[in-house]
Amino acid sequence: MLQIQSISKSFDKKNIVLDQAGMVVQDYSKVAVIGKSGCGKTTLLNIIAGLLSPDDGEIIYKDFSLTSKSNSKERSDFRFNHVGIIPQRLCLINEYNVFQNIAYPLRLKGVKDNKFIIDKVKDIANRLNIAELLNKKTSLLSTGQCQRVALARAIITSPPILLADEPTSALDSETRAIVMSEFINYPGTVIIVSHDSHVISSCQEVFLIEDGRITKM
Repeated sequence: MLQIQSISKSFDKKNIVLDQAGMVVQDYSKVAVIGKSGCGKTTLLNIIAGLLSPDDGEIIYKDFSLTSKSNSKERSDFRFNHVGIIPQRLCLINEYNVFQNIAYPLRLKGVKDNKFIIDKVKDIANRLNIAELLNKKTSLLSTGQCQRVALARAIITSPPILLADEPTSALDSETRAIVMSEFINYPGTVIIVSHDSHVISSCQEVFLIEDGRITKM
């Protein structure tokens, strides 16, 4: 179970993004987070991922606890061990080809079995219809293709928590259905920030961020 307890975050005194916000996400749940642009959806994902520190409150998952007092190593360890993230800006490595980008998390975790890596990358690439792109540099891809590469990279190590920020914004309906199948069948907890009604209706639970608070719909 992932618990977000009384999280507050502001970027200056006049810009309070989250104000004592909380939510509980059960293991393996598929959750959508909605709200107006600028309401704090991305900020919430970044706090859960340990990319941002909250001003107050706590993120609890199993034996991990992230608070305003958690240092960068503690946040990084939490992300490394528990979280896969598909950020809105994607953050792919343009110097690498698609195969290298997808395989990168396995390399970081010290996997040295090249056959295992090749088979794993090809399996995910086939499911996402990007197998023909594996030798291409990501700088040559469309935004929709990059979104699928970012998804493949996020899930290749099967982290228990998967966070996605507008992961279908550049996809056609057919490709969106393929991507959503990956999310819905993912063997872990999935939290998706989206304005896409199809994505929202596909999730088991929906949480609204409004006026700094989180409400279950």
